[in-house]
Amino acid sequence: MSEQTSPTPKNSRIGLAVATGIVVLLIILAVVKFSGKEDDIATTPETITPTTNEQTTTTRTYKDGTYTATGAYTSPGGPETIVISLTLKGGVVTDATAQPQAEQPISKKMQQAFSQNFKGMIVGKNINEVTLDKVSGSSLTPKGFNDAVEQIKTQAAISA
Repeated sequence: MSEQTSPTPKNSRIGLAVATGIVVLLIILAVVKFSGKEDDIATTPETITPTTNEQTTTTRTYKDGTYTATGAYTSPGGPETIVISLTLKGGVVTDATAQPQAEQPISKKMQQAFSQNFKGMIVGKNINEVTLDKVSGSSLTPKGFNDAVEQIKTQAAISA
């Protein structure tokens, strides 16, 4: 009886093919990872731009006090407003209230949810850093809020 064994060259070729496949896969992963780094670098100026703008606007100083403004925005049901009051001390928001003014039922619901949940997002922040995008499911009410904040900045600004 004779023993049958595979010739060594066939095993070597399979091993070489597997090793080559692994090396190719690693190269592909490295290229993908490097490409991600390039994307991060390309977006860095966009990330820095708002910070630069904020630093420019932070040179404004504000009088301490409580200021109120009516912010406006357009909902699918038409124009809506919300009354915002901010208390400032050293340019920092120390208290805030929102008074819903909506006419449309859905807007009323959204403004109510907004008014119950926005305060924790802005108290303790410099007014120049205060801007909201979405609060408690509402993405339109914050537009009215942001409008009111801009008016309050104007009211509270100390002239140079």
